[in-house]
Amino acid sequence: MDIKKQLEFKKYIYDLLKEDETLVEFSVAGNQKSIYVGITNNQSEYICFRISDHKTTQYYSNRTFYSEKSKKHIKNEIRDYINKTQWYKCIYEDMYTLNCIKYMEYRNLNLFLDVNNPLFIGTNNGLLFYQEVKYSDGIVEKNNVSKSMEKSLRKLYSTGIISEHNADNSIYITAVGYAIYDYFFKNFMNDLITDFDLINWRFLEIEKR
Repeated sequence: MDIKKQLEFKKYIYDLLKEDETLVEFSVAGNQKSIYVGITNNQSEYICFRISDHKTTQYYSNRTFYSEKSKKHIKNEIRDYINKTQWYKCIYEDMYTLNCIKYMEYRNLNLFLDVNNPLFIGTNNGLLFYQEVKYSDGIVEKNNVSKSMEKSLRKLYSTGIISEHNADNSIYITAVGYAIYDYFFKNFMNDLITDFDLINWRFLEIEKR
């Protein structure tokens, strides 16, 4: 997808937004074939979608609009999607999980999509995750995440806020995810700061509020 086409898509999205809707992220994938979009509204809700010439993982539940269609057709499709689809409410659990992912590198911690788990392979089960802690003496400790964290991770993955690296299936926050985090941080910053020292980095679990 050439740069001019990317700019045209961005203009079309700005043109179709209502007064209470804000475009917080418009990013292009490294292969230049997909655009990822994040929009928020005044009800602390967000919606994400992609514009691309190919399909994506089955666990990405947002809409893909195919870039080969006419611009007018895509514009009408996007507006109809925004009007009719269910928006995601940004809640404390989302922000807590993103806070853990954002700062876990300082604790020598990584999260992974557990694609080799027998419960995952060839089934319709939800996504499975595990965490890996590397200690200074070279010991690596692997643990499951809590049920509360797994539920939150599944939501964030399906909405495009987090994804996994192809090389090792490690979890990272997407560009849209960082935009959503930064946009809503002010709504949760006091609780996030208070709860930061309570994070159990060896067994990630959502703090109850």
